[in-house]
Amino acid sequence: MKKVFALVLATVFSSSLFAAFQYENFTITTTPYDNSHYEGYYGNYFVVNITGNNVDFYITDKINNKYSMSGNNEVLAKVMSNYGYIDLNSTPYQYTPGTWETKVVAQHQEPHNELVYKTAYKVGTFNEGDTFGIWIENKSDERNTSVYTEYSKHGSYGLDGTDIFETTLAELDYNNANPSAIFFGFYAEGISTPAPTFGQPLPGMLATFLLGGSVLGGAAGMKRRKKRA
Repeated sequence: MKKVFALVLATVFSSSLFAAFQYENFTITTTPYDNSHYEGYYGNYFVVNITGNNVDFYITDKINNKYSMSGNNEVLAKVMSNYGYIDLNSTPYQYTPGTWETKVVAQHQEPHNELVYKTAYKVGTFNEGDTFGIWIENKSDERNTSVYTEYSKHGSYGLDGTDIFETTLAELDYNNANPSAIFFGFYAEGISTPAPTFGQPLPGMLATFLLGGSVLGGAAGMKRRKKRA
């Protein structure tokens, strides 16, 4: 029994090495910091993996104030000067700017209050198998990246909760900014597939736990059968 419990712990700890968040037309894969670049341990790098075709991919506002747009001080228009994606297959990495095409992807209105809406900024159009990082520059033109680069500072995905639309938030930190971090979400839509919802993602770790549980259960059963023989 002690050996089985040890295997369970090993499965849990090994599954924390990465997590995959599943959405319509894309996944977000995260890798925790190991402090190899002196970034600390609380946080993770993250990349986008496209799972559909002709997918328009966007970064979106963080919306926390549901009563007025003026009360949302961290929307991307107020904190971002430029953004785009990082071609992970290029050497050195290529930083392609986003298109600056925008669209409203969610809205909410409390009784007797103004309409509150979430704006998405188009990163580009991609196809199944495309994988890339995200870069954003703040109003001081200071850049940060979601993968390790010469520009990277602290950041994370999925560790900072959600906004009022239940959008899971990414974070990129900056040295010369107020606010000192930019929070944002993701949105994507393909030509032949429905647009995604803003519900909670499905953590890829769940599959790891289920698989680990089935393997361990099988191992325990084999051990019991051997004892009966």
